[in-house]
Amino acid sequence: MAFLSGWNQFNRIKITLDKDNFDSTESDFPNMVHISEPLGLSCVFDELGSNANRKKIAFTSADGTTELYAEIELFDYDNNEAWMHVLIPSASSSIDTTIYLYFDSNHADNTTYIGDSNDAIVHNVWNTDFKAVWHMAQDPDGDGADAIKDSTSNALDLTPNGSMTSADLVDGKVGKAIDFDGTDDDLEANGSSLNLSSDDFEFNFTINFNNLPTNGGEADQIFNLANPTPDRRSYLLDLMQSGGVLYLRFQAFNGTATPTIFVQRTVTLSTDTWYNFSIRRAGSDVHVYQNGAELSTATTIGSPTIYDNTDDSFFIGSYNGIWSLGDFIIDEFRITIGDSRSASWVKATYHSLWDSMNTFSEIPISGTINLVNNLLDFIAVSGSIDLINSLQLGSTVDLVNSLNQRINGDINIINSILQRLEGELNLVMDIEERTKVFGTLDLLNRILDSGNGVTQNNYEFSKGHGL
Repeated sequence: MAFLSGWNQFNRIKITLDKDNFDSTESDFPNMVHISEPLGLSCVFDELGSNANRKKIAFTSADGTTELYAEIELFDYDNNEAWMHVLIPSASSSIDTTIYLYFDSNHADNTTYIGDSNDAIVHNVWNTDFKAVWHMAQDPDGDGADAIKDSTSNALDLTPNGSMTSADLVDGKVGKAIDFDGTDDDLEANGSSLNLSSDDFEFNFTINFNNLPTNGGEADQIFNLANPTPDRRSYLLDLMQSGGVLYLRFQAFNGTATPTIFVQRTVTLSTDTWYNFSIRRAGSDVHVYQNGAELSTATTIGSPTIYDNTDDSFFIGSYNGIWSLGDFIIDEFRITIGDSRSASWVKATYHSLWDSMNTFSEIPISGTINLVNNLLDFIAVSGSIDLINSLQLGSTVDLVNSLNQRINGDINIINSILQRLEGELNLVMDIEERTKVFGTLDLLNRILDSGNGVTQNNYEFSKGHGL
């Protein structure tokens, strides 16, 4: 396995995308990667050391060297948590897809492939069929123009309206989200780039309802490009309750008060629960999905054209900024026009956002001292020294003796490595090696020079694995 040139090869994590989350091979798929301490990935934050170093990372394909574009939605060093979106050129449904994450505090910022949501480089993560991608991760305080950023090259940033404050930026399903109060809060964008005409499309959004619409009461608007004047209505999606049943309704118009497309699904919802919805048109059919699964069969609509509205704004949370304000929290919101996506794409998007896509392996040790990277970087040897250390290996490492001595010359290194494995099994390995140190010593490879590694319960410590 090759390593990315210029990056510390031992600061690398293998990420595996589960093939079972794809029903067909998908190209240019933006996969969410969530890094956190509970996932055993505190080593990333220990190495980078601050939010300022968040771009000292790289993602590669399975060959370990071909770099991939990635957007950092949120990097929270203080809480050891980050959310990123990585462009996967091809994700297979027949074999698991492998990518790698490198992280190196000594490397320069990787601005060629890695960026924040307001950096132009992240446009490469979202192909041209994406017309808008909002992570809802920016502060809406003060209703500043274009405060909520679009990650595509279309720059369809959202402007908050009403009385939004910093308190409306809340924890979401993925990073942060925006909380709508159901009174006067909404988000607004230029609608002229979001006309559907007769194109295929997909609206994909993640939502949590603070309150559900009342029985027989006003519907809650989720999104729309429509004006109360009948001849300026394009489309809308709302949630209403009638007869004790909740209905999700997509309606599209062609310059009249009567919709030319009407798609309605019965939904079962609870408050304070996250849901992912997708509404997509594929030719003459409209499909509706909840949490990656289709609700009922497709609705056949024929081939109507939807009114191109060049006068009004696109709104989230209200009808044209006037009424039917929704009381909910919105997270990831993506609009695709010109591609219907596929059922496989919708399913994979749900699993990606729900953190059930990726598994992590080959995770470096992290603890008081990063054994692989720093053991002898700052050691100048003087005379012969016996270094005896007891290590307990796991998601973190406790080093009984801190290796912070400056030494130069011949050394005898005696390491006692203690690894507690599943059940009652303990593995103890004593390794002795006499060597002469010149500059930076890779202790791991020298320890394992005499063998191919130690395997126990399907975990292998070996050269190149980065311990």
